[in-house]
Amino acid sequence: MASTYCPRDGFDYINAFVKYPNLEPVMPQILDDAARFFWMAAPWRWTLGNITALTLAANTSDYTITDPADFLYIQPGSVYLSEGGSDVGRYIEVTSHIHSTVQQIGGQPSQISHPATDTYRVFPKPGSSVTSGTKIIAMYKKTCPTITAANAQTTGVQVFDDEWFWVYKSIVLYFAYLYTDDQRAGGSQSDGKSATYTGQRGIVEANLAIMKMREPLLVPPVPPLTK
Repeated sequence: MASTYCPRDGFDYINAFVKYPNLEPVMPQILDDAARFFWMAAPWRWTLGNITALTLAANTSDYTITDPADFLYIQPGSVYLSEGGSDVGRYIEVTSHIHSTVQQIGGQPSQISHPATDTYRVFPKPGSSVTSGTKIIAMYKKTCPTITAANAQTTGVQVFDDEWFWVYKSIVLYFAYLYTDDQRAGGSQSDGKSATYTGQRGIVEANLAIMKMREPLLVPPVPPLTK
């Protein structure tokens, strides 16, 4: 992975399009909004990191593991439970909340949550016997680096590959249009099931769709068949 551009390069690009005399005062906010929009559009590989493996213990639902400094949330589709080298393991669901009083006991956990800093909770609670070496291995979504006036011209602040900088520029242009109340920003409509986009927003969504087809993304596993 290589990033040789700085956020300011994206801002310099938009000046030829935006009919506004001076965007400099809001330049950091435009660049930061665009970066966060891009960051949260998908589980891009540069936005993910590894959580320390969680070793399951008998009759224990809550586990203390130090969160990485840039921890945002457990990445869905990445959590894997393994009983050792001979076990093929299986994926488990990430959920937003598991009640602190876990009633069901026994069997392998099928869910995991992050109720507080450095705290992970599983459900069902493992029973009185847990196979030695049983672990939960997971990835997490990192927090997006903040772009400010002080670092906007610093190379490496944005950590995605240069090959996708053109997508970032299209997002910067979209936010510049929004900040200047330019109708070329376009808009969106949703019926709760699907959405349509117009203007620069439509171009941004099309660019992100291209990225998602070409980037190796985490794909949530298909749930197992049940009787």
